[in-house]
Amino acid sequence: MSKNFFGIYGYGVSGQAVSKVLEYEGEDYVIFDSNIQLSVIDKIISEKNDFINLLHKFDTLIVSPGIPDNDEIIKTARRLHVNIISEIEFAYARCKGKIIAITGTNGKSSATTFIYKMLKKSGFKVYKLGNIGVPFSSKILEITHDSYVVLEVSHAQLANIKDFRADISILLNIKPEHRNWGIDFNKYKEYKMNIFKNLKKTDLLIANDLDCIVKGLRYNNEFRLQYFSNFIMSIDTEFKNGNIFLRETYLSSFAVKQELGISDEIFQATINDFKGLEGAMELVECSLPIKVFCDSKATNQWSTMFCLKRIETKVLLVCGGANDKLANYTPLARTIMEKGIKTFLIGETGQILKEIFQENNYHQYEYFGKKFLDAFEKCLNFSVQEGYNVVFSPGANSRDLFLNHFDRRKVFIEYVEEYSNRNK
Repeated sequence: MSKNFFGIYGYGVSGQAVSKVLEYEGEDYVIFDSNIQLSVIDKIISEKNDFINLLHKFDTLIVSPGIPDNDEIIKTARRLHVNIISEIEFAYARCKGKIIAITGTNGKSSATTFIYKMLKKSGFKVYKLGNIGVPFSSKILEITHDSYVVLEVSHAQLANIKDFRADISILLNIKPEHRNWGIDFNKYKEYKMNIFKNLKKTDLLIANDLDCIVKGLRYNNEFRLQYFSNFIMSIDTEFKNGNIFLRETYLSSFAVKQELGISDEIFQATINDFKGLEGAMELVECSLPIKVFCDSKATNQWSTMFCLKRIETKVLLVCGGANDKLANYTPLARTIMEKGIKTFLIGETGQILKEIFQENNYHQYEYFGKKFLDAFEKCLNFSVQEGYNVVFSPGANSRDLFLNHFDRRKVFIEYVEEYSNRNK
């Protein structure tokens, strides 16, 4: 049997997982990643032009999710009619188990984790993979017919699918973000919709009809369809101790529970055990007389708006970061102004929000630029004096100030702890 020749574009965790599978299968492949030096691995192509000159020879080009749609290599490969697939498509072709796939602009990781924990408690053999941090391909050689894969998928991973489909698909929401990926909102929405483009009659799509964009999508009759609104009564009346910020997680997971025949007791136990992800409206433990929430995972304004609209107590907001998604921040500014929230602004998007506030004669803000520790200090001082709770929800990536959202969570929580110790 003749070997196939693969190109791997991007050698992050997903590219590394793919290469290990290809090694196991005895296939030929080469890798291009501008961040990897030649000495690291034998099959690396060090020059972009050398990789481009090989494109026409590839049977398949496997693209890492971090590669934007308008990338030169991607555009050249399309012009040459090269078969381009994502890492999840590569893994799907080899997957023996059943798949539960979750996508949306916000809330993917929380829903993925809750469903994983619920299945685990029910005795299923289950994997939590995908955009949540562990590549689908990294476990593909051990996934068996009796396994379930709970798979978080981003629009970037769905962009280059051919046959990928899940037994159960979940569409949480669609918000106008990720313009920095070289696509407009209509293309972004199209990629999100790919989650149901290959579904069969036996497959189930669980769609959030409480989200105006998801509700307005056109669905065909080729698969089974359940809406979030079908389960509101059950969530509101039958289960206790829930987190108001996990409502979409509960509704989507309840539909999965019903589909798989999982008991009410297991669902309630999962609610009791899972209080949310670190950095997702996480209650920071401290000795202060107010509550402090860390929402460092809010990498777009819609996440921040989502949390602000659900908070009923008086709050102060620390907000801002890098403007690498080139978003229009008017929706977030409008939410802040409508609720009259005093906001401590940092970073590039803080400057954008400041300008919008000034245009609208809104004065409940202070701008600190890159001096985020000063913003934390002044916000905490004000909160303790006035009895306001604090929410740190950047509404953007923070690469202008921090390494990533994990780093900014660590810095913020450590500062709150240090402040608490100073003010005992």
